[in-house]
Amino acid sequence: MLFIWGSKTKRKVLGYVAEWCGRCQCAASGALVEARKTSHAYYVPLGGGRVLGHEFLCSRCGTATATEATRYASVGYAADAPLQELLQYTNPQLNAALQQGGRPGAR
Repeated sequence: MLFIWGSKTKRKVLGYVAEWCGRCQCAASGALVEARKTSHAYYVPLGGGRVLGHEFLCSRCGTATATEATRYASVGYAADAPLQELLQYTNPQLNAALQQGGRPGAR
């Protein structure tokens, strides 16, 4: 009998946030993505899986950067939301640093 089982990593967009992109060297909007590893048998998922981590996917250059979902005050649900609005509501610390003229570090 052939038993097909294994695991698969899936990525899911949780919403949109503003973050500092190290490659673009500026604040950018992008997707907050959750990566999960789920076991399967005969290609049927077995449960919800476990969270591997979160990524910020820059909308300008496409670079994925590891991040923590808890660092954002909220998450926007419109992919085309203005950057200034996302800065204000999703990442107020970055917004404050930019308004003071500072150049934020990677973290």
